[in-house]
Order: sequence, then C-alpha cells, then structure tokens
Amino acid sequence: VTKKIRAEEYYKAFGNPFFCFCLEGELNNGEQCRLYRSVEFTEDYIKDHTNEDGTVQMTVEFEDLELGVYRLSEQNLWRYDLESINEISENGTLEGDSVVFQMDTGKAGNAVFTNRIKRWDKLTHAVSVINEIKKKN
Repeated sequence: VTKKIRAEEYYKAFGNPFFCFCLEGELNNGEQCRLYRSVEFTEDYIKDHTNEDGTVQMTVEFEDLELGVYRLSEQNLWRYDLESINEISENGTLEGDSVVFQMDTGKAGNAVFTNRIKRWDKLTHAVSVINEIKKKN
C-alpha cells in the first residue's frame, strides 16, 4: 500500500502527517482477520523524498497473508481527505473508498491512496501509539 501526499502541504505546526490503513480479510478457511499498518511523514523524509511532481510517498506492506478476500481502507482523518485510489493491481477492485483484493491468486495486491489537506485551521499535532502484543513462546 502506498500513501501519497503533496509535499507543499506539510506544515510543521500540524505535526507529522500520519495515516493508518486497515486490512480486513475473510480467509478461505472461513476465519476473519483485521490488520493495521501506518505511515508517518517526517519533515526530513519529505525533504529527502519529494518527487518532481511535488508529491511524496511512502509504502507499507502487509506480509504473510493467508489466502482469502481482503478489503483495504484508510482510517478517517480530521485534517486530510482521500482524493483518489489508483494504480490498483489486477487482483484488486475499487469499491467506494476501499479496495477489495482477491488474495488467492498468489499475486501481491497494490494500491496508491492519495490525500489532500482539507483543514488549515487549529494548530494540532498528530499523536499515535502503536501497541505490540507478541505471542509468548
């Protein structure tokens, strides 16, 4: 999954742009699963990785998925709107603000989510905490 934003929309007083993806799956064995991944654009990352078209992007992977059908969506954000979803792999189908992937073909799924800033008011920082729960051996 690739997140793309406009570098010119970075504003230090707002904190680092942070985006969270949710992948919900129905596995071939009938079980359900839900996975989350996030990306955070730091000021230095934006300076070092801005493309010629003025955008900057970051990619995150959901690895070792079991066979099944998965819906990929982005969590709603207060400051950003989803502008588009494109560059969807052949095993994916756009459905509203999400992409459904048939992950039983043996091929990886890809999509690019592009956002535009919608709120320039209220100086707020994005804060996130990611808890990891590991299986005890």
